[in-house]
Amino acid sequence: MNLSPSTKLAVAVKPLLWSLNGYDGPSSPRVAGGFVRRHGFGGEEWNGRGNRIWKGQRVFHTETKDKLDLYASYGHLGLVMIAMRDDVQYIVGVACGVRANNDGDLASIFRHAAFKNTIDELWNASAVRARYASISALKKDFPAGFDAPRWRCPSECFHWFEEPIPLPKDPLGFGKKVLAKMHNNYQAIRPEHALKLLDAHLAADSLIRQWFIDGEFDEAFLPRYVRSKPGQSSSERADNFGSPAATDPYTRYLQKKEIRVTPEHHLLEKAFLVFLGTLGATAIVQNKNAIDVRFDLATRGNVIAELKPAVAGQTKYPIRFAVGQVLEYRHFQNPNAHPLIVLGAKPKPDEVKFCHSLGISLAWKTAETFVVHWTE
Repeated sequence: MNLSPSTKLAVAVKPLLWSLNGYDGPSSPRVAGGFVRRHGFGGEEWNGRGNRIWKGQRVFHTETKDKLDLYASYGHLGLVMIAMRDDVQYIVGVACGVRANNDGDLASIFRHAAFKNTIDELWNASAVRARYASISALKKDFPAGFDAPRWRCPSECFHWFEEPIPLPKDPLGFGKKVLAKMHNNYQAIRPEHALKLLDAHLAADSLIRQWFIDGEFDEAFLPRYVRSKPGQSSSERADNFGSPAATDPYTRYLQKKEIRVTPEHHLLEKAFLVFLGTLGATAIVQNKNAIDVRFDLATRGNVIAELKPAVAGQTKYPIRFAVGQVLEYRHFQNPNAHPLIVLGAKPKPDEVKFCHSLGISLAWKTAETFVVHWTE
């Protein structure tokens, strides 16, 4: 089977170093080998610090593998983070819509106030001072010496548990006492496995739960012994793990994405305006009378566009909200305009079909450009 990281999602259980101070900075852990043994700290030791925010994204770290990087390059990766203490595995955090930070991202991240004192924190750790002759030697190795923090994801798609959640032996019935435990390895699982581990510990309106329920996940990512067992469709996951009231995640969407002005919306609008230049759009007007963008196209006439940031696998609620807005704007302001919804992530085929049935076209951002599906 071929991997499909650009169109489907993947989720993995990822082992972390056990922190001695609640993942609030270097804790001088005792380890047998690897990066932490060589340098005296692990990049994941800051994962519990809530101010590690950059451009509206929660920044965190785990070690990685090539397959994880493939899905993260499209924001299609979910990670259930676990750590072991005294032969018991604990869930410590979860993230979805995960992307990898490149060198430019890391340079920008470390100019942010929440990250500026990282060198001093490291030098204050006894395990680090034992491995470096001076703070100057440490600076030569940081951050160029490693790729931490490796990841980022939308803030509302990251959850760090105040109290780690202990797992029973063989928690997913794989016939193994524990899940992957080596820091440089991972355990590929199905979304229903993630929900089984997490569901009782996430709020009913959690967007993380919705990501696992709604997404289309890549079977090719799974090891053969997992793939050989039947999985669940998104509708089956919704039946088994869905929130009791559909309004809960919708209300959460309104609170998180609509009441406050988000950096994601600004970045989406900026990229879309560049894209309009490639289409030869004219008469472009931004943010007038509540309409995000108006423009003219030779092939479509006047278009009114409602822009909605979105995470892969979580496009239902932004579409639901945008439909009412764009139809209202057309009815009351410009009855002859063509309505368009622009999303920050690819919607499902049935969502495209739904919008087309209402006479609304859909566009969404990809890694490099936008895709537009016009109505007939």
